[in-house]
Amino acid sequence: MARPVSPICTAFIARQTSRTLERGRWAWLACMVLTSIAGCGGGETKPGGQTLSAQIEAAKANPNPQARARALVLLGDKQFQAQDTGGARETFRLAYQAIGQIKEPSGKAMELAVLAQGYARANDPSAAKNMAQEGKQVAAGISEPFLKVAAYASLAKAMGVAKSPADAVDLLRDAENVAAGFNASNALEQQQQVESLVSIAEVYHAVDRPANATALFERIDQLCENIDSDRARADALSTLAAAQAKLGLPEAAATFQKAVAAVHAIDEPNSKAHALAEIAMKMPDRGQANNLLDEADKVALEVPDAGLRSEVQDKIRKARR
Repeated sequence: MARPVSPICTAFIARQTSRTLERGRWAWLACMVLTSIAGCGGGETKPGGQTLSAQIEAAKANPNPQARARALVLLGDKQFQAQDTGGARETFRLAYQAIGQIKEPSGKAMELAVLAQGYARANDPSAAKNMAQEGKQVAAGISEPFLKVAAYASLAKAMGVAKSPADAVDLLRDAENVAAGFNASNALEQQQQVESLVSIAEVYHAVDRPANATALFERIDQLCENIDSDRARADALSTLAAAQAKLGLPEAAATFQKAVAAVHAIDEPNSKAHALAEIAMKMPDRGQANNLLDEADKVALEVPDAGLRSEVQDKIRKARR
């Protein structure tokens, strides 16, 4: 099954102000692209007993081409796992037909990345590379830089699965070039740039280019330090720290500490309590996370508006593990 949405996505979607809600919308879109290329395991039937053939027929009837393509790739995965290689290729062909009906470039590039990884898992690197090359051409037409970076990163990850690291690196360089164009004076674009570069660094690591990933993480750290807003800097640093922690990098602890220091500089209690809770949700260490949530509970008591206070307290309760 597809991977769960990461804590980064969850934290963004939970933002309270209009600016951060807008930021959350972009984070959600990018995370949908970046997590969409995970594989789907499974046997011949659903728990309810529906056969794989019936599932394929149901998917073919879906009027939404993007949803139809996604479902068919996942079902093709199941066929390949069941050693029905011919059936898997036919299902992937139907998925490709559905992708051709997608009008919006970012959605089309996303599904081409999904299909490319499907072919890679099915030991057909040539077809995977063809899908990625087509996806690259489609991604060039995406107008929103944040989604364009996400598409390139997804396609690069597919090339990593296809054991074609040189193609993956080429796509990641394209992504870096796009990410360099964000407006550093715009708070939203600063955060988008950090998110974009983090996603690129993670894929560099996934395709066994750790030196590229390390250099990019260092660059991201400097970008975070140059963000004026304490809240925005805390958000960016905690995003970086979460990625470092996921990859097992020792720098994660120091980055989390810098994020917490940025939060401590926030005067407004509602924003401060939310920021503490969001960092805690990204921390892998349960004890450290709950300590931050204890602090957030105390700060939340200082929120004068009863409705806002109740809202952040509920968020803190849900964040406890």
